[in-house]
Amino acid sequence: MRLASNDDAAAIIRRRYHASAGSLLYVLTTVFLAIGAINSQNNLLFFAFGIAAGAMVVSGFVSGPALMGVRARRDIPAHGDVGREIRIRYTIRNRSRFWPAFGLTIAERSDGATPDGSLGSVASCVQHVGAREEVRATIAIVPRHRGLVTLERFSISTTFPLGLTRKSVELSQRATLIVRPRTLRLRSGILDRLDGGLARLSSARNIAGHGEEIFGIRAYTPGDSMRSIAWRASARVGSLVVRQNSLPAPARIWIDLRPSLSGLTPHEQEIAVSVAASISKLADSKGYAVGVVGFGSLVLPKPGKRHIETVLDLLARLRISADSHAVAPSIRSRDAVVVIAAEREPVPSGALLLAISEVNSILAPDESLPEPPPLPPSRLRRALAGFLGLSESSGRATT
Repeated sequence: MRLASNDDAAAIIRRRYHASAGSLLYVLTTVFLAIGAINSQNNLLFFAFGIAAGAMVVSGFVSGPALMGVRARRDIPAHGDVGREIRIRYTIRNRSRFWPAFGLTIAERSDGATPDGSLGSVASCVQHVGAREEVRATIAIVPRHRGLVTLERFSISTTFPLGLTRKSVELSQRATLIVRPRTLRLRSGILDRLDGGLARLSSARNIAGHGEEIFGIRAYTPGDSMRSIAWRASARVGSLVVRQNSLPAPARIWIDLRPSLSGLTPHEQEIAVSVAASISKLADSKGYAVGVVGFGSLVLPKPGKRHIETVLDLLARLRISADSHAVAPSIRSRDAVVVIAAEREPVPSGALLLAISEVNSILAPDESLPEPPPLPPSRLRRALAGFLGLSESSGRATT
């Protein structure tokens, strides 16, 4: 996780007071007390009205100055995975010299941050931030959807001390998070079903290494094996030279996402992308070079951990659509091909077909498919929940 410095603090957009069902009911009750006291000239009603009006003034006066000195910074990881917990950290600092802040609620603005509900509800609470103090709130959430999530605005609010009015400060700090697809546990030996057993070493790379093919010759240095000395070449140049072998190249696997996937439901399409990610990670763990083609996307096969992260990032952004233009990669005759399609269909000789309609047959015995994620609440429902004070809050704060 890259942690931002103090100079990366979020910019304050605005401060405001919010009306809620409880505050409106309280104001209405206070008005009725005033009307009753004036009409009846009852000292007890005047006293009750004074207490109610004073509570409103105190509620706004106490918590308002506390939010004036609040500053915040958001730190998020660069990557996440669907179904796996990630942590978002907020650093809250109170710049006020005298006013402490109590009962702070941190919440992401859903209308600008997560319009598709990718991260669900992002909210946490901080009980107390003293004057000139700094508190960190850590929120543990589980992403629901893959894709590129942009976090823009978040708010810090409080109803301290009496819960009559809610005051908030809205801040802006742009950050992006790549949510990679869920990976599934597959049956062991699934890659062995490829034609020819898919030998790990398919050719030699034009890099010096420890393979079997000759890369070139170089001058002998103390410590070189006597078996590596090229005696005939040494006789020609008049000094000892040794053979230098080339670095072996791993076998190449192409993951071919077929156009038939566009006809599946969104949940089935996510399963198809999860299968592609699972095959990619499995092949990479066995030392193969992985490439992906389909729906206008192309990643050439390369070995290495950094490359497989590029493959997963591509799958995170992949949009399965019938309107995507086709890409024709240069697949060699010795390359292996894993075809992912909606149903059984003709595939090239020696390729491995994985049909989403029969996806359970390739899963490990103790693995199961994920349930469809719940639909995000509508704007009206979110607004009504906020008005009634029913906003969901989850997370924990540490100091």
